[in-house]
Amino acid sequence: MPLDSPDSMPAGAQDLVRAHFETRYDARHLATYAPEAFVVLGDRAVRRDEVPDAEILAAWGALGDREPSFSLKALVAWHPADADTGVAEVAIHETHTGEDARAALGLTLGPDGWRVAWAGLLDGPVRPYAESRFDALSELAGLKAMAIGGPLGSLLEAGWARRHWLPKQRLLALPETAFSCMGTGSCCSHELTIGLDDGARRFVEAVDWQAVLPSLPEGPYVEALPAGATALVSFSHKLARDERGRCRFLSEDNRCTIHGLAGRAVFKPCHVFPMRFAWSPDGICVTTNHMCPTARRGLGAPMAAQEAGLRARLAVADVLKADKYFLRPGEQVPWETFRTLEGQLLELLSGDAPIKQKLWVALRWLSERLKDPQAGVDPAWYDEAIPKQGFVQRLALKRFGAVFDPCFKDLKGVEPGEASLPDVEAELTRFFRSLLFSKVTTYPYGLVAGLNYLALVHHVMERQVDRHAAKGISEAFWREFYAVVTSGTFWPMLGACHQTPSTMFARVAGSPTFGLNLLRL
Repeated sequence: MPLDSPDSMPAGAQDLVRAHFETRYDARHLATYAPEAFVVLGDRAVRRDEVPDAEILAAWGALGDREPSFSLKALVAWHPADADTGVAEVAIHETHTGEDARAALGLTLGPDGWRVAWAGLLDGPVRPYAESRFDALSELAGLKAMAIGGPLGSLLEAGWARRHWLPKQRLLALPETAFSCMGTGSCCSHELTIGLDDGARRFVEAVDWQAVLPSLPEGPYVEALPAGATALVSFSHKLARDERGRCRFLSEDNRCTIHGLAGRAVFKPCHVFPMRFAWSPDGICVTTNHMCPTARRGLGAPMAAQEAGLRARLAVADVLKADKYFLRPGEQVPWETFRTLEGQLLELLSGDAPIKQKLWVALRWLSERLKDPQAGVDPAWYDEAIPKQGFVQRLALKRFGAVFDPCFKDLKGVEPGEASLPDVEAELTRFFRSLLFSKVTTYPYGLVAGLNYLALVHHVMERQVDRHAAKGISEAFWREFYAVVTSGTFWPMLGACHQTPSTMFARVAGSPTFGLNLLRL
C-alpha cells in the first residue's frame, strides 16, 4: 500500500534510494544495484553479475556529465510486494533540462541489504511489482536505437531518451498515404520476421511472462536464426511463432498482448511497421509497407495527423539514405533536379488511367526528357495501345521476370479469389507511387533504372497472377506478393542481379527502353 510518510518505507530502503541518486557512474552508485540488475554501458546492457565491476566503471567513466542526469526530489510512496520486495515511487529532477518526472525503483532485500533490481520512468500510476518490472525492462528492447542520440548509463536514462530524444526533421508524405492499425494481424501472422537484437532478446528472456500475462501460451518466445542467416541481417534471434505461424504474443482477436501491457509497441520492427522512412535534403519521406492491407487501401489517419507517433517510430527506424543523386548510372545530378524529376514522375503516375498505362506514359516522357530537357507529355500516350513484343523478343525479355519466380514460391497453392487486376487499380496506383516516393529503387540505381524497376515489379506481378491466380486474385495472394516485394527477397535478388554483369540488368536498366519493353510483354 502507498506510504503516507517516508518512515513507512524500510529505513534501509530509504537510504538506498537516496544513495542511488546522490552518486552517478562511480563505485558507490554501482553498489546500489542488485546482482541481477541490468546496467547500461553505452548502447548495450549487461547484468551486474556478468562482468567485473572495473569494466562497468570504465565504461561509465567515459560518459561524463551529460543529459540525462537525475537527482532525487522526494520519496513519494512505497508499494510493498512482500517483506523482501517492493516498488519505491519517487519524484526526480533532470538537471540539464530542469524537468521533473516520476520514477519507480524495484527494490529487493538480499544478504547485503536493500538493492535496486530495476528502475524506470513512470507515465501513470504505479502497477504491481511484476508489471512495473516489465515496464522498466522493456527499455532493453529499444536500447541500441535510443543510444544513437548519445551513450546511456541506465535503463532510467533510456526511458528518458525514448520520451525526449525525438527527431526534429520535416516529415514528407504523399497525400493519399494513411494508416491506422485495424487489427488485421497480417504483420504478426505471416512470414515477417520480428528480429531481436541482444537487448530485445534479453528483455524477452528476463520477463516472467506467466506473471504479467497469465493467459499467454507457454513459450518458447525466442528462436535463434538458422546457421548462416545472421550473415544477412543485424540480429541473431527472432520472436517465436506458434504452430499456426502466428506470433506467440498475438491474441486471438489479433492484438499484441505486449503492446496492450506496455501501452506501446516495444520491439523495433513492431514499432516501425508499416512505416518506411527515407532521408532527403528536404526532410524525411514517409511511406507505408503495403503488405499491411490497411496501409495498402489507404485507410486510417493521414500522416499529417500523426506527427508525434511518426517521430517516435523514426527515432528507432532504419532510414534509407543517399549522399549522391543520379539520373542514370554515372550521371549525377543535383538534388533539386532529382526532386523535380521525381515530382513529375509521381504526377504522371496519378490520375484515373490504369497503372500500366501510367507507367508507360512516365517512361515515354522520361525517354523524351533525356533527349530534350524541355520535353512535355503527349496526351495521346494515355490513349494509345501498348504494342506487344514480337515472339522472339518476348522469349528474350521474359527471362528477366522469370529470375524472380523463386522469390514467390509460397504463392503456389494459394487459394483463388474473385478479384482481377482492374478491380484493384486504385490500390496499385497507391503502391507504385509509394514505391517511387520511398526511393527504394531510385536512390541505389538512379531515376531511370528506378522507374524501369517499377515496370519490372509490374511485369513480375502480372507474371505471378498468371502463374498462381489465373482463376482470381485473393487477399492471401496480395499478402504474400507484397510481403515478398516490400519486405522479402525481391529487393536483395534485384540488387544481386543489378551487380552481376552476366544478368545484364545494370547494362539495360539505364535506358527507359528496358522498362517500355517490359510493359510490352
